[in-house]
Amino acid sequence: MKILSDINNIKELCSKQINIDKNKFSDKDNLIKLGLDSIGFMQCLYIFQKNGYAITLKDLYLNPTIKGWYKILKKSDINKKERKDNIYTHKTIKNAGEFSLTPIQHAYFVGRLNKQTLGGVACQIYQEFDGTPKFTPESLEKALVLLSKRHPMLNIVFHQQGTQFWSPNPNRKYVTYHDFSKLPKDEYEKKLLQLREKLSHQVLNVESGQLIDFHMISLPNNRYRLCTNIDMLIADGTSYSLLFTELCLLLSGEILPQLDEHYDFYHYLQDKKQYENKESAYQYWKNKIPNLPDSPLLPLYMDPEKINKIKIKRLSWTFSSKEWKNFSNLAKENNITPSIALATCFSSVLARWTGQNSLLLNFTLFDRKPLAPAVNNIIADFTNVILLEMKTDNRPLISLSKDNQNTFIEAWQHSDYSGIDIIRDLRKNGTHPYGCPVVFTSHINQPLIDKNIESVLGSIGWGISQTPQVWLDHMAINKSGNIVLQWDYNNDLFRNDVITTIFDVYISRIRQLANDPNAWIETQPDLIPKKQLKNRISVIKKDNSLLPHTLHKSIFHNYSNSSKIAVIDIDSQEWSYKKLLSKATILSDQIIQQGYKPEDRIGVCMPKGVGQIISVLAILLMGGTYVPIDVLQPEERINRIAKNAQLSLLIVSDSDPSYSIYATFCNRIVWQKVQPSENKPLHNIDISPHQAAYVIYTSGSTGEPKGVVVSHASAMNTCLDLNRRYNISDKDRVLAISALHFDLSVYDIFGVLNAGGTLVLVKEDERRNPDAWLRLINQHKITLWNSVPALFDMLLTYAEGIGSSIPQSLLLIYLSGDWIGLDLPTRYYNFCPDGQIVAMGGATEAAIWSNYFNVTTLDPSWSSIPYGYPLSNQRYRIVNARGEDCPDWVSGELWIGGAGVALGYLNDPEKTAQQFVKQNGENWYKTGDMGRYLPGGILEFLGRRDRQVKIGGYRIEPGEIDAAFNKLQGVQNAITLCLGNGNKEKALHSFVILNSGNYQDIISSNSTFSPLLSALNPNKCTTTIPRNGNHSWIFI
Repeated sequence: MKILSDINNIKELCSKQINIDKNKFSDKDNLIKLGLDSIGFMQCLYIFQKNGYAITLKDLYLNPTIKGWYKILKKSDINKKERKDNIYTHKTIKNAGEFSLTPIQHAYFVGRLNKQTLGGVACQIYQEFDGTPKFTPESLEKALVLLSKRHPMLNIVFHQQGTQFWSPNPNRKYVTYHDFSKLPKDEYEKKLLQLREKLSHQVLNVESGQLIDFHMISLPNNRYRLCTNIDMLIADGTSYSLLFTELCLLLSGEILPQLDEHYDFYHYLQDKKQYENKESAYQYWKNKIPNLPDSPLLPLYMDPEKINKIKIKRLSWTFSSKEWKNFSNLAKENNITPSIALATCFSSVLARWTGQNSLLLNFTLFDRKPLAPAVNNIIADFTNVILLEMKTDNRPLISLSKDNQNTFIEAWQHSDYSGIDIIRDLRKNGTHPYGCPVVFTSHINQPLIDKNIESVLGSIGWGISQTPQVWLDHMAINKSGNIVLQWDYNNDLFRNDVITTIFDVYISRIRQLANDPNAWIETQPDLIPKKQLKNRISVIKKDNSLLPHTLHKSIFHNYSNSSKIAVIDIDSQEWSYKKLLSKATILSDQIIQQGYKPEDRIGVCMPKGVGQIISVLAILLMGGTYVPIDVLQPEERINRIAKNAQLSLLIVSDSDPSYSIYATFCNRIVWQKVQPSENKPLHNIDISPHQAAYVIYTSGSTGEPKGVVVSHASAMNTCLDLNRRYNISDKDRVLAISALHFDLSVYDIFGVLNAGGTLVLVKEDERRNPDAWLRLINQHKITLWNSVPALFDMLLTYAEGIGSSIPQSLLLIYLSGDWIGLDLPTRYYNFCPDGQIVAMGGATEAAIWSNYFNVTTLDPSWSSIPYGYPLSNQRYRIVNARGEDCPDWVSGELWIGGAGVALGYLNDPEKTAQQFVKQNGENWYKTGDMGRYLPGGILEFLGRRDRQVKIGGYRIEPGEIDAAFNKLQGVQNAITLCLGNGNKEKALHSFVILNSGNYQDIISSNSTFSPLLSALNPNKCTTTIPRNGNHSWIFI
């Protein structure tokens, strides 16, 4: 074609692509608005390039008119290079012998192997037709035989070594006949379902040339069903349609026109090479690959590696003719092809379930280049795939679609390096272990199955497609003129309610776009189902009776003269409320007399005992803020905490001989030595409930501990809520095993004492001794246990091991701070069937706990005990990276809001601003923990987002340990990992690289490090790491 001889030549070319008479549109009309899709653009471009014009797809998209193209071609005419036609210069399939698989064929063929993840399945389309007989099984067999003789690719045999060759088999049978016509309805329907189950997921034996498999079934009342299965190793969408079109013509007695026997798929593959620029495409993708986003990170029900037998299901929806016309016209009016608009909408909906601002989509490319007139009549798989970085942020759909269309154009221009090869590169890099398993396919301009096919074979019935390694295949296809959106998905990979919900939201969004032009130009709406948000709101309990209180006021008001036992000390000495509060008052007066004022921070640094309780009560009574400091941690860390908190006073105990060395820049009061003042007591100080009550220090990644500042009101809301929820009273006794610097102790002290209950204290050296716990539980009739799960597990294990029992008095178990083993509730209920386990969670930054779950019966599907529901006046959000609330089953960061949120980090405004945020007038703490909502507003905890871990309930930042190691002379580098078996028995492992010398020499020469080792309680040091049989390091 002499393209430039007349502008009408270009117009005639385009008219064929858009199927509009060339006299019915002008040279200035926008071709996209006229219906030219991406396939049409590519077809035109191939013809221009074949005639030697050096233009690009981008040139055509940017100037989508006949006149615009004419100008582009005229400018490029001077660069025109004639290409040779290689018609009839290459071999054909019949005489080529073995030849290589195309990249897509190779992916399909290797992917179907059972050893592959999500393998054991072929790339094939199974389709049923229902009708009244217009042909016999014999005539159908004859027609398929004629087609196999007509199209050489229907006689291809595939070799395991990755080659294919032509091998006609005159004895090959295509049609199997079943006669169900005499069976009763329930029996033949059962057999039809069994046959569908078998055929729809069978893998054809392509190594012996089985590429087509038809089953014809006679049914009562002169009906039949035709079950068809085509392996897509030898057909793309156009070929699939061509095969059925020609089959129906043969069944109707038509004679098919002769094909060009000298130009077939093998010839086409050789011919195509002269148009490829693989090196340039490879360099483009090589530079692009490191920055490609993840594939859609959809919430999975099962790991792909665990799925042995693939089961594909389908969801589908058909556009009304009006809605499709509206949707496609609105896209075209904005110079967007309908396919790109659909792909953008699909990606944006998926992103709402992944939290990604961009994602990698596997885009099917029907890449049948018009290199010769014979190409359009060839049955073969011309498919290529390109990987598209789809933008999915909250911009209007038009803006996103334009970006994505430009991405498509650029990716297509470099598609000579196949998307299959890119996927292989991504897997090698380790960034995309599952490749790019979400596929988008659009075949909307040409019917896959048209009305002529249905008039012969019967109406379209049930169908399914499948592709190895694919998770979700979105198809927009034309069925007899109707546009159908269908999702074929791996049934075991996703929860059914998740995938159906996403599909429903997608269809709802598509319909909105089809019916509202403004929806294209407005910021995208929040697509999370409103019902899910409603469920979450319904479990939030606001309790106005939990008015803001200080932690101590009610204790002093209600029990100052009570003779009831408040504390049983480590030496079994009983302290009545009167005695305890009197001592605290005396200590409070002493603090005031030394010049300390309300809101001053005062440290409590002593071993476990009643002195800790007296000290914190005294500090709060005079309006101060208590700062608990663990005496067992290194002196250096104690000093850092004291300096960060700007302490000038420590309350210590004379039972600790080392108290004089702690934070020597601070004054000290030994609590046992204070005496009543001759002056009038000054303890009746009125303070605000919103004032800071305590500062608890947690681990920091820089090696510096960070102090969490919690108000009276926040902590008291939690304490009072638990007391009311579980009827804590003056009859309750808690075994207080938690350290003062661990926030569970806040409830032990203020939750129990506010209820008039009793604390039974454990010696410092018995805080990890289950024998001592069991003795104290029996001796003091403990009713309430409050600890991390690991300690309660120790208690149960010990009792089980010695054949003892858990006293029936222990009826309420609070467990928090770590995973709860799924066996633990049953083991406890075996001892105490009338007891109650309460699983809780939260953060030091949100006043002890923020959620609860009453553990009764265990759901077999649980992998862990759920977090449950927010406590009164508290709220949770699960938030993705874009700051949006995650839909059910989608993991995100846990945010805590409401009454429990802390005041921030002490003397660290930058860190406070990072973790404590305000949205819509409400304060939120970003926990760094990952979780998700289950249906019904139930929370599930999933672990830490960052490297911070919890060991035995203590939040530890491995980076702090790394920083400590890296300060040592002789250490080159260190990294600390949390390793363990499942959800239990996790431990920290530090891997240290030395510059020189040995580990013990370095430790002994760094005296300041020895206390840290003691605090970490290491139980093993080794200079070798075992390897497995494959010589890989064993870490777990």
